[in-house]
Amino acid sequence: MFNTDRIYRKLPMAVAVLLTAYVALRAIYVPLYSDEVFTFFTYVQTGGFQPFHAHLDANNHVLNSTFAHLSHLLLGDTPIVLRLPNVLALVLMFIYLFRFRSLFDHDRTWLMWFMSMALGHYLLEFFQLCRGYGLSFAFLIGAVYHLEAYRKTGKVWHPIFGFALLSMAVWSNLSVLVSTLAVGGLLALACAMRDDSLKWRFKVPNPVHIAAFIILFIVPHIYAALYSFELKANGRLYLGSDSGFWDSVVMNLSYLTFVEWGYSSTIPIVVVSILALLLTFDMIRSFAARPVRVAGPHLILLFSVVGTIALHHLFGVNYPTERAAAHFIPLFLLSLYVGIDRADNALANMVGVILPAAFALQFFSMANISHTISWKNEAVPPSFYRHIVDWKAEEGRNPYLITDAFHSAILAYYDHLYQGGISVSSESIDSSSTADLVMTSVILPLPVMSLFDTLDHHEASGVTLLKRKRSCRWMPVAHFQRPDTAGRMEYVAFIVTGLEQLQCRSCAIAIDASFTAQSPTYPFGWWYVTQVFDGQNNLIMTVQNDLQRGHSDIGLMKKVEVSQLLGILPPEASYLKSFVWNMRAEEFSMANMQATLNRSECN
Repeated sequence: MFNTDRIYRKLPMAVAVLLTAYVALRAIYVPLYSDEVFTFFTYVQTGGFQPFHAHLDANNHVLNSTFAHLSHLLLGDTPIVLRLPNVLALVLMFIYLFRFRSLFDHDRTWLMWFMSMALGHYLLEFFQLCRGYGLSFAFLIGAVYHLEAYRKTGKVWHPIFGFALLSMAVWSNLSVLVSTLAVGGLLALACAMRDDSLKWRFKVPNPVHIAAFIILFIVPHIYAALYSFELKANGRLYLGSDSGFWDSVVMNLSYLTFVEWGYSSTIPIVVVSILALLLTFDMIRSFAARPVRVAGPHLILLFSVVGTIALHHLFGVNYPTERAAAHFIPLFLLSLYVGIDRADNALANMVGVILPAAFALQFFSMANISHTISWKNEAVPPSFYRHIVDWKAEEGRNPYLITDAFHSAILAYYDHLYQGGISVSSESIDSSSTADLVMTSVILPLPVMSLFDTLDHHEASGVTLLKRKRSCRWMPVAHFQRPDTAGRMEYVAFIVTGLEQLQCRSCAIAIDASFTAQSPTYPFGWWYVTQVFDGQNNLIMTVQNDLQRGHSDIGLMKKVEVSQLLGILPPEASYLKSFVWNMRAEEFSMANMQATLNRSECN
C-alpha cells in the first residue's frame, strides 16, 4: 500500500538537508558583495554596532552584526564565518516549517507551501549573506507559528517565544517593523481574549504573558521605532520608493522573484489575483461563521499592507522595495496556502501545485556556487586578488589600480583577509588609460581597451581584470614629510604644491602616501583625498580613497599605505592638495607621515 505519510515526512526532510548544504556551500564559495563588506568593516570587525551609538546607517542590521561579531571573534574572518548566523537561521526556519504541518488541515497543502518556501531561489539567497534578512525571515515565520499554535492549543509558552522572536526579527531587519507589530498585536489579542473553550471572549491575561508582552515585545519595539525614525531623520533609509505600494512592493518583488529568473510577468499578476479572491472568500466565510475564526496569516498580510501604506501617507516613509520588502514573500506564500488549505477545491489546489513546480524548475536552472543572482555584477572571485598581488610581486611596487566603489570594497576585504598590502588607486574609470590594472564590469572605450590585455574574467558577473600591455614608468617628482600629529583634526595635510615642477603637462600623475594611525574610537568616515585646482582656486578634480575599508581596526597603531592615480590632469590645473579627511573629527593620532608625487609619460 502506498504510504503517503512517509512522503510527507521524508521528502521535505531530504529537501531541507540538501538545501541547507547548498546554502552552506554558497556561504563558503560565493564572494561577498559590497554591503556585506561594509557590514564587516564598520560593525562586525569593530564591535561598534550598538543602536544610537554606532555609525548611523541602515546597513547596520543590529542582530546580524551582533551574531556575526561573535562568530568573528570565535572563528575568524572568512565568508562562511561571517555568514554562519544566517545559515543557522535557515535551519531554524526549516524547523518551524515542519512545525506548521500540524496547523494545516491537509498535508498536501502544507507540502506545497513547504516547497514554495524552500525552493524560491530569491528568498533562499538571503540565508547565505552576512545581512539581517535571512534572520528576520526565520524569526518572523517562527513568531507566526507560535501565534497560530497558541490560537489552536492555548499552551502558555507560545506567546513568550512569539514575542521574543518578533523582537529578534525587527532588530535583524527594521524593514519588518510593520509586520512584527501586526503579529504582536494579534498575539496580544489572543492572550487577552482566550478561554478554555477556545472561543474569542475577553479575559484577564496570564501575568506571564503581560510581562512577556511588555519586556520582550513593547520595549524592544519602541526602541526599534525610535531608531527607525532617527535613521529617517538623518537620510539613512535610502532603499525605498514613493511610486505606490503596487509598483514598489508587489510588482518589484514579482519581477525579482519571477521575471528576473526567466518567467513571464503575467505569472505574479495571476497569482496575486487568485490570492485576493481566496482571501476575500475566506474572510467573508470566516466572519459569517460562529464563533468568528479569521485566519491569522490573512490578517497579518492585510495589516502589513495597510500599515505600510499608512506609514507612507502619515509620516512620509518611502515604500520598501527590493530586499527591504522581501519579507512580504513568506507572508504572501503563507496566506496564499492557508487560503488554499481552507478552500480545498480543484482550482486552488492547481495553483498550489504550479508555484512549487515553477520554483523547482527555477532553482535547478539558477543554482550555482559562484555568484549571488541579485548582485551578480559585484561577484569578484579571490583569483582576481591573487593576480593583483602577483603583479605587485613582479613589479616591486603597488599597482595603480582602477575600479568602481563596489569592487573596491570587495578588494579591501580580500586585502584584509590575505594581507597582500594592495589598495585601489581610484574609483573613477576616467583615468583608466594610465592605470596598471583595471577591474570593471563595463566595456571601456576601444582606444583604452587596446592598451590592455585580459588577465582574468568572471563569466557570471561580467567582471574583467585588465593588465596594461606596457606599464608606465613612474618617476618621483617631489617627496613630502609631515610631523606627527594627534587630536580631533578634521583635515591633516600631506601635500600642498604647485604643478610647475612637473615639467610635463601631458604626463600622468600619481601619489603614494603612507603613515601610521591609531584611534580609540575607530573613526568612521575617514578618507585620503587629493583635490586639483585651477589658477582661480576653482576645484576641478577630486580623487578619494575610503580608508574605512580595510582600516577600521585601528584601536592599535596600524600602518596605512595609499596609492592614488590622478591620470593626465586638465590643462588648466594649477596646484593640488592632498590630505586625510576625518569626517567626524574623531580623536586619532598619526605618525611617520610621508607622501611622494610621481609622474610618468605613458605610451
